[in-house]
Amino acid sequence: MSDDPLVRSNLDNSQKAFCLEPARGVRMLAPAGSGKTYSLLFRCLSKFQTTEDGNLRFMVFTFTRSAGDELRDRLKRDHQFEPIRPFVDVSTLNSWGFRWLKSRMQNARLITSSKDRDFTMLNLLQPVWKKYDRVGAILSDSRRKYRAARQIMDMMDQFKSMGFRHDDHGEHAQFTRHAKWLVENKMDQHFLSILKQLAELEIIGHHHQEKGSIKEVYENFFCFWRESTEAMFLSAVITLEDQKYWPFIELKKAVKERRFTTGMHRYHHILVDEFQDINVLDLNLLKIVAAQNKTDLTIVGDDDQAIYEWRFATPEFILNPDQMIAPGYKTHILEVNYRSPKNLVELSQRLIKHNKRRVDKRVRPASNWDAQIEVLSMPSLEESVNYVASIVPSMLQDKTIRNVAIVSRKRSQIIPYQIIFAGADIPFYAAEDLHVLLSYAFDELKTMLALKAQSTVSHLLDRIQLRRFSNFATRLNTIRSTRAIKEVLNLIS
Repeated sequence: MSDDPLVRSNLDNSQKAFCLEPARGVRMLAPAGSGKTYSLLFRCLSKFQTTEDGNLRFMVFTFTRSAGDELRDRLKRDHQFEPIRPFVDVSTLNSWGFRWLKSRMQNARLITSSKDRDFTMLNLLQPVWKKYDRVGAILSDSRRKYRAARQIMDMMDQFKSMGFRHDDHGEHAQFTRHAKWLVENKMDQHFLSILKQLAELEIIGHHHQEKGSIKEVYENFFCFWRESTEAMFLSAVITLEDQKYWPFIELKKAVKERRFTTGMHRYHHILVDEFQDINVLDLNLLKIVAAQNKTDLTIVGDDDQAIYEWRFATPEFILNPDQMIAPGYKTHILEVNYRSPKNLVELSQRLIKHNKRRVDKRVRPASNWDAQIEVLSMPSLEESVNYVASIVPSMLQDKTIRNVAIVSRKRSQIIPYQIIFAGADIPFYAAEDLHVLLSYAFDELKTMLALKAQSTVSHLLDRIQLRRFSNFATRLNTIRSTRAIKEVLNLIS
């Protein structure tokens, strides 16, 4: 038997071609269920075993923490990857950036709650916005200031997401040049959404489709943004986007001064998952991290799954790596779907071909089995949830069924199931960013109930209302019906 792990593996030909690609700049397009994680780790293993450098290090950036956990678990449990376990780091860009900042910024404070963000805008940044008439006017208006503070804080992060820089776009001409670059690269809707928000806040006029609005944005908001960005940094206050923004700014200076990462801290290979969902700031940070480590980016994703344009991401980067990253990228497309039944793969491939903004793929199913598809129409969300919640326990009693998947279009649609399953002691898994019982929303729900109960007592309202709160509080951890969710809405309204 061969000692080559690729020979002993179950990799198909398209996966092996990716793993063995000698080029430094590589793009892997991995449709759903095509063995992406497996292929990523085998490429690391292949590179590790074909080099004389015994200290080769790899960094794999994932889009979410749950994806990182899955990759680390595969790395830990699969004995084939034992040789590379000490040499592969897995992180999200945000986590990596925060660690980088914490090691260089004393007492860095990450603000995520709306309360902290409001305080930052209305208090910490008050000396800044008082210099700018239109921003100052709305933040001084007691009727509108809290809503405006949240919108302006969000827009400050959005400017960073779009790749604007406080240090490099100081002049009007530089600001305009970058705005035009966004439009030319199919990100015009991102910029127009900012103009619309600024017009609604009366920071610019309602002529945001006209050329004159660019100058107005620069004078009335962007200059305020630049000064506020620096003020927050000097106060060691950072947002989630700052976790990526400030490492990019500082690493850009380091590369310009030819201060590169060397020795045991250097990453020889940087692989990026879900590349179709990155924004301009993500791209800038990834490119500068690669430059400081004197390496190239291996980008992985699927342009057919680009669903995060609402957070200023764009599939243009994975569609055009030669223009957006560096020339000479080699492309490999994984061709086999190992996850889905034959008819679902074929139907999905037929449907996705209607999208013209994509790389053509010829995906075939590994399975010859056709799924049974049943379409049910329910008159209400409550009946739909109750129906699904009732059939799941009976399905799990079938010993041939190990897992049941519930997929929804929106996060809000899977929250009732989590509450019901938790109350019925049915084990379930939800990605960390979708898990309602681990979210701030659950804590806020309990807080609202407590406040409402206190209000009821203090105003000596009828005992029936108070009893309803008491009964609901005792049932909070054993909710079994969506009626309880409606109860919550009635109680806090």
